[in-house]
Parts: sequence; structure tokens; C-alpha cells
Amino acid sequence: MVTDPCAEFRWLDGLWAGDIYCASFVRDLSPREALTRFKTDANTIEEVTYEKVCERAAAGQEASPRALPGYIGAVEVGDWTLIVEPFGWGAAGPDVRARVSRGTEIVVITRHGYSTQEFIHEIDGETITYFDLIAPELRWGSDPNRWADAMREVGLDPDHDDSMGPHPDFGFANVFALASKITKIHLSEDVLGRPFLGAETIEK
Repeated sequence: MVTDPCAEFRWLDGLWAGDIYCASFVRDLSPREALTRFKTDANTIEEVTYEKVCERAAAGQEASPRALPGYIGAVEVGDWTLIVEPFGWGAAGPDVRARVSRGTEIVVITRHGYSTQEFIHEIDGETITYFDLIAPELRWGSDPNRWADAMREVGLDPDHDDSMGPHPDFGFANVFALASKITKIHLSEDVLGRPFLGAETIEK
């Protein structure tokens, strides 16, 4: 019997509403500290629902001349904090992830319908493994092969050869399954029903 190594994450394939979304896992930081490192306005930190995070981000994007959402959310999951950026990609920026990962580590997943879609693992400001989701065989970082075996296990071919045919189909369930190999978090759908901390970002 063949089992799906990404089955518990399939619900995430339908979560990514819109063209742009970023999810990050930060180890050993509280949601409040993680939001602070993202350079949010401390005076705006408040308890909100996940739905409210998405609503505020959508409204911020519409009001921003640069189409930046200006609002993010955070929730504690085990020893990690999950940061969600609907319509945003702040954590993918090298300065942001270096700042957020100082003394700890961060795993970043971005979706961007018309630009780079990334998977990044960074420890204390050092990029360990980075790849674009459309070409997981093209990796860089100080240890680009650290998660190669885990990538194979979740259906992201780290050795793909374009001459042999197209990449196997995959969804964001596969990418979150890879993140789970690093964080040891088994992300269930009920996490979105927990109270989040939300805040306005300083850059809008």
C-alpha cells in the first residue's frame, strides 16, 4: 500500500488565496518577539483571528501605493512561531530573515504568482539552503544538500534533469511537509482557529 507522505498537509494546498503569500517558522521566539523583529509597530500589536489578519492585509494592500499589505500575524506552534504574511513576502528579504534568525533559525515559504517562489532555511543570519520552488534541483547556501533526502521523501526532486522530462506535480503540501522535517511541527488545520497576534508593519 502506497501512503502519501504529505497527506496531513494537503489542506494547505487550498489555503493560499491570492497570488502572494508568505509563511515563516521561527524557532524559540514568542509571537510578540517575532513580530517585533519583523519591524512592526509595537503599539498596534493585538489579538486577532486568522481571518482578521487576512482582512487587514488585503485592506492594507489596496491602500498602499506600493501594494504592500502592511499587516502580518503570528501564532505559537510548539517551540516555533508561525508568521503569516497574506499578500506579502517580507521574510524572503535577506535583511529581514537575517534579523529574525539572529540567535535562532527561520524557515520561509513564499508563493508569488508572477515572481520567485522560495524555500529558505536560515540559521543565525546564514542561509543554509535556498531554492526556487519551480527548480528545487538548483539550490544554494552554505549547505544546499542538507535537506536533499527530505526533499525526495516529500516529492520535491533535488536531482531533477530537465532533459528527462518536466518536474513532477507538487503542491504547497509538499513544501510544508519539507518544513515539517526541519521544524518537527505537524501543522494541523486547527492552528488557524487559535488566537493570533497581529500587527501593522512599519513599511507599507
